[in-house]
Amino acid sequence: MIFPVKKNTKSACVVPTIFPTLQLHSTVCHGNELSAQFGLFHSRFAQLANLHEQASLLPSCLAIDIAHELKVMQEYNSLEITVPVVGLTDLLEKTNNNKRHFASPIALNGFCAKSNNEQPHYPFPEFVLITDLIGNQYELIVNQDGTIELPQEGTGLFSLITAITFIYSYHQIVEGQGLERIKNPMHEQKILLLPPQENIEGFDVRVTLSHINERHQRIVDTIRTIKVTYPNISKKQYQSNVIVQREAHEGYDKLNVTLSLTLLLPLTKHLPFTTSISLDPLKGVHYSLDSNLDKIKIPQASHGWLRHPTQHNVFTKHIGLSVKGLTSLIRYLYSEYDFTKDILKGDLFNLSQEKGYNNFLLMPEALGRFYDVIVHDLVNQKMLGSYFFDRVPKERLMALDITALQADFHDSIVLEQIAIELSEGRLDALQQLLMSAKDVAYPQIMETFGITATGLGGVLPQVAVDIESMTHEPPLARKVAKAKDLSHMLTPHIAWTPLLETTKEGENISLKVTEVNGEQFETSTQVQVQPFTVVEIDPSHIHTTR
Repeated sequence: MIFPVKKNTKSACVVPTIFPTLQLHSTVCHGNELSAQFGLFHSRFAQLANLHEQASLLPSCLAIDIAHELKVMQEYNSLEITVPVVGLTDLLEKTNNNKRHFASPIALNGFCAKSNNEQPHYPFPEFVLITDLIGNQYELIVNQDGTIELPQEGTGLFSLITAITFIYSYHQIVEGQGLERIKNPMHEQKILLLPPQENIEGFDVRVTLSHINERHQRIVDTIRTIKVTYPNISKKQYQSNVIVQREAHEGYDKLNVTLSLTLLLPLTKHLPFTTSISLDPLKGVHYSLDSNLDKIKIPQASHGWLRHPTQHNVFTKHIGLSVKGLTSLIRYLYSEYDFTKDILKGDLFNLSQEKGYNNFLLMPEALGRFYDVIVHDLVNQKMLGSYFFDRVPKERLMALDITALQADFHDSIVLEQIAIELSEGRLDALQQLLMSAKDVAYPQIMETFGITATGLGGVLPQVAVDIESMTHEPPLARKVAKAKDLSHMLTPHIAWTPLLETTKEGENISLKVTEVNGEQFETSTQVQVQPFTVVEIDPSHIHTTR
């Protein structure tokens, strides 16, 4: 049952009324079976939730106030809710197992779907409009079982979508025809919106009132933008576990430190942070990074752990890249030119071209936009890193000099670490930045390095783990553990070159290092630390500007 849309016979020009922008804060909507049912290719796509479902989903929902819209809404008006698609979504991928990358309305003005399917029952919008990759809009037919029908002729259109518009009639919004009233009056004059699954990116929702004039033209009467943001989800998103394996030698002890960081929210895997290991500063005990290294010097950037220049018991490593840094890295390693060559060779990233859809030869400007979507999803952990590694040969990765990329201090250290590993034919650090299949179920970062301790005797030090964001906020997490003597279970370890860590602008520091390769090696130098600046990267140097 579809309720007819009344036409407004007024011929005067209508200037849309702009309502004030709303700011809403969302929590992460974790994937579960019920939430997934409101995605594409599932039974509840585009439907409102019933009373039971609405109560279960309510803790994750956003409440959008539409009191202003209801005050001016007339019988000939429709209410439109336009939500962005924040991850790669293909309407022709029938076996699509991806998460729901868009927000879904589940209740309107205190009305929801009927629980017992009593007739009349119509929990669907009147129309569903799709905005595709290059901005085309076309109607999507949604059947009672949730299946969808695209236009039969797809020439010039794309099944990759960037936005969905749900359009509801006055009768549904104001009168609740075909719907059931929610008894809680708090939900009146509100749209309950279920956020995208496993998403931490902010997004904008647009709510508009529109009508069809006598010329059958769609006219917009009011516009409101709702900006949805997420809190700093990096706080308390890590669980740390540290094990220190002690190996006794004549005159010194060797401590093999193994740190495992379990990410409670896998989406935070790429976020930049520093992790510090602090050993108990025992009297008469001196710590240094494993002496089985080449001669120590002060290099320009780190490829591993750093020892604090003044606190010999503190060791730090920089992990993760900023969104800007990771975006620049991916665009450099796999440029838009490389992507275009792959497309022209027939690698369509599993896109279907049935019915004429997704013809990039007809719309070459879509190539750049498709490339942007691929990079966005790789950076934001919405696409497996295998898409990247399958298309970029290891030999090419080893040949490129990524240290030339402009970056801030934190990112430059991580990029140097990646460059050193690539030169050695290893992809560990790069793979750590991109989501793999195992990250979905068991997201963990493992770090191992060696410390030489003199004067330790039979005492085992306590170990503290600090995790801090690159913005120098208060520590995100701290855990203190008693070191365990696991000499009988020794495993091979990785040694790291000691480097200076971040110091305050203009601060004088002194570095002294002893016991290198069993020989006395000492250097004392004064370093005047210069302020560093964050340089904006011009995307036109890396890929085509659109």
